[in-house]
Amino acid sequence: MVVICGISAWYLHATPPAIRDLSTLEEALSHEHGIVTFPRSNANEGARAIAIRLATDLKGIPVPVHLMGDSLRSARASKLIVPHPLPSDLSPADLIDLGNGLFVLSIERTLLDLARTETFVRLVQRCLEACGIYAVSAKTERAKAATSALVQSYLMSLSRPFPITAYSDDAGRPLPLGDAWSDASTWSPCVDRSGVFDGLWKRPPLTSCEKLSAFCARKEGVAGIRLLRRAVLSAHDGSGSPLESQFYLFYGLSARLGGEGWPRPFLNRRVALSEPARRIAGQQSCVADALFPEQRGVIEVQGKRFHADRMGFEERNGRMAGLEAMGFQVFEVTHEHMARLESLELRLESIARKLGLPLARRTAAFIRRRRELFLEVFPHGVA
Repeated sequence: MVVICGISAWYLHATPPAIRDLSTLEEALSHEHGIVTFPRSNANEGARAIAIRLATDLKGIPVPVHLMGDSLRSARASKLIVPHPLPSDLSPADLIDLGNGLFVLSIERTLLDLARTETFVRLVQRCLEACGIYAVSAKTERAKAATSALVQSYLMSLSRPFPITAYSDDAGRPLPLGDAWSDASTWSPCVDRSGVFDGLWKRPPLTSCEKLSAFCARKEGVAGIRLLRRAVLSAHDGSGSPLESQFYLFYGLSARLGGEGWPRPFLNRRVALSEPARRIAGQQSCVADALFPEQRGVIEVQGKRFHADRMGFEERNGRMAGLEAMGFQVFEVTHEHMARLESLELRLESIARKLGLPLARRTAAFIRRRRELFLEVFPHGVA
């Protein structure tokens, strides 16, 4: 038995089923360290299992691929694989069978595996993505070749599926969005009105905070479980994009971690509009990125390309006007607001003041933690 683990398992879970199912041209492999799809005669079991599938269902995993297996005890790291010991606490429930003796860790077990190597903040971001309605796939040459073909097919199809836009209904109940692992129809590429693909996918949640909490309870005492449990307690269901998750960290984490410690909102909850609001917005309902029902507040997190065209601008303005007609205060948080720590601070303070939300005491220790959080969340600036 050979098991894909760690960051490699994460990227397989972030690969749309339709991408896994497509074949990739051999030329795409040559751009990745000269990898070929046939193993050497003396290759170990892990290398053989991986090499023959790099152009098929494993095309979304960057090389080298992290693997566990008893047969890999004497294997050495190479351009193709990084071997790891098979942990004694691994159970059948932790595995997904990929066929022909190859397995991948479940998403819950993958997060536990990552808890042994990643920082707390990064682990919370992983939980937000796994429990959210988006995925960020690895940009391997193999996956890019398949993605290009798939996105073009998606754009040309008159019967393309409607992308997932909400996590919960207007009562706050999670929507039945389908199975992200096996149902290709539940994934949609995020494209703007010009047909440009921005690297994100909409898909059903891979798991939930409730499922992760139950998993942590079953794995009491296992290495990494304490950090994962803390991360799950700090995460939330329903995030809709990386930028939403990043902004959530600054208001959702506790002051001890550099956040504001605000009460948890509903993320990507559908809001049924009143009749007057419908006339203003031109739609029956809308989706709030972050809804604070008690404070009657909505936060909309907008990426760089939200204003890509006039139709998008007018649709956003209509939705905001409809929500405001129902008595909500709507706050935009843009890419520019998060480009600098100072502008992010000002935006958080403005939202807190108008909604009556608490702000963490700006002690010297908090200011230091906030700056550390900002540098960890945006090490290369706001993407």
